[in-house]
Amino acid sequence: MRLPKTVLRMAALWAILLGAGAAPAATSGNDPVVPWLAVSTTQMPFARAVADRVGRRDPGLREPVPILRDVATAEGFERLCSGAPTLAAVIATRRMTAREYDRCRAAEVIDVVELTVGLSALGLVHGAALPIDGLTSRSLYLAIARMVPRDGKLVPNPYTSWHEIDPALPAIPIAVALPSPREARRAQFDDAIMEAGCRPLPEIRSVYGADKRRQLCIQARTDGMVQEADDPAELIRRIAAPGSTVLTILSLADLRSGAEEGAPAVNAPISIDGIPPVPDRFLDGRYPLTMATRLYLTRRALDQAGGLRDYVAEFLREAAIGPGGYLEPLGLVPLPTDDRRLARRNAANLRLFAP
Repeated sequence: MRLPKTVLRMAALWAILLGAGAAPAATSGNDPVVPWLAVSTTQMPFARAVADRVGRRDPGLREPVPILRDVATAEGFERLCSGAPTLAAVIATRRMTAREYDRCRAAEVIDVVELTVGLSALGLVHGAALPIDGLTSRSLYLAIARMVPRDGKLVPNPYTSWHEIDPALPAIPIAVALPSPREARRAQFDDAIMEAGCRPLPEIRSVYGADKRRQLCIQARTDGMVQEADDPAELIRRIAAPGSTVLTILSLADLRSGAEEGAPAVNAPISIDGIPPVPDRFLDGRYPLTMATRLYLTRRALDQAGGLRDYVAEFLREAAIGPGGYLEPLGLVPLPTDDRRLARRNAANLRLFAP
């Protein structure tokens, strides 16, 4: 029986991805070069779980499991596009921008592949002494922004309590802890919440220049009511402290992995604009802080970086990203069946990224 050419082609490409018959990675002496992955903070629990499975399933692998490093997404893309020899891939929650891809092309890195493998989300979480069960994008913008509308003009933020913003909210001082602007979590929050709460306001719409409007929307106040902290464990400690009234954003993966590691118990994430943080709302796109888990790599890295083929193949297994897979308890929401199949086809075909 003769198989169709398309089937043979897919099988051959998948064999390349899995490393069947591939040449060993470049070596220094007798030791293979160990590749590393630039991983967004929110995706680190997933990345570690996959690496652990690869190492445990075949401890005698001739090629080493990639090293995972917590790197801001923008920096990861910059290094990937510079052709850094041991950076094998970037695991991110946002898409590479056209401007970032232009840098790749300028450096003659034109073989970038993008694989979307699942969904995750950020949640608004607060201390036990802050009795809030939901907030709007507008309330969050007015609590956090450095400049806000007042009497038809933009003024330094005068609000000191939640009740001043909305009489339905408690008369408790505003205290917010956010990741720094370099973090993907902050970028997601700024795009989905701060801009959504800010853009419709006439005082903002009258400002000339899209970049200037964006900065007015996302620039946080500096009077002490908004503080920055990048370590998820530190953010959990702040909201779990006795009498805490702090509001923060955490990935659902951070919350679940923290609970497994014995971190202090915290309240469940609250709704935003009346939409709860539940899987159905992630899948239909209504929950504003939904994120996609994306892998970015290059065809050259698959050929040269020892261990990357096994790692990517493991990440795409149904036992990892499917319903009931081992990443689901960590906070990964499985994509629909057709989308998971598409990710595997894109991997087999090494389909090039298009911004």
